[in-house]
Amino acid sequence: SASPSASPTPYRTFVDISAGRNHVCAVEEAPESGAMVCWGEGQGTSGVPAGVNFTGVAAGYKHTCALDGLSHPHCWGWNKYGEVTAIPGGVCDSGCETKCYCTSTTVEYTALAAGLAHSCGLTVAQTLRCWGGDDKGQVSGTPKPPRPDASSTGMKIQDGELVAFDTDATCAARASLCDVGASILE
Repeated sequence: SASPSASPTPYRTFVDISAGRNHVCAVEEAPESGAMVCWGEGQGTSGVPAGVNFTGVAAGYKHTCALDGLSHPHCWGWNKYGEVTAIPGGVCDSGCETKCYCTSTTVEYTALAAGLAHSCGLTVAQTLRCWGGDDKGQVSGTPKPPRPDASSTGMKIQDGELVAFDTDATCAARASLCDVGASILE
């Protein structure tokens, strides 16, 4: 992968791209299929795992999450509120506090999204799982003081798709309905 301050070299093609606060990450199609390339500045570009075949990416404020070819999530970067380390079933670098890398093989996801200080994923069972900062109810649906270990138990979304993220909100769509608000809605 490229160094954090580098921009991608010419003649590369990408299958997915996402922009965070001061960084961009993209999944390469060619010449290195599945490789993650990040550029810009900030913690969302540091700790990019090498040798992983990625299929999708979601850049947050100062962190990034991505899906590998087995539908497992990987998150790295800033971790002040657990947006990286509170990933359900996460296995993390030892000794990390604010700048971390974690992955999980216990739950498979079809989509990931990243916000200011939280992340969410739509599981293959179509359950929405969120982790990280929860001060505005981004994880639980109920505003409360931030906890570094917040993680939701999940919300079922029939025929759904994880659609959009904002700094403090999550949007998911059901077959013909998009729930939008300051928190995750059923």
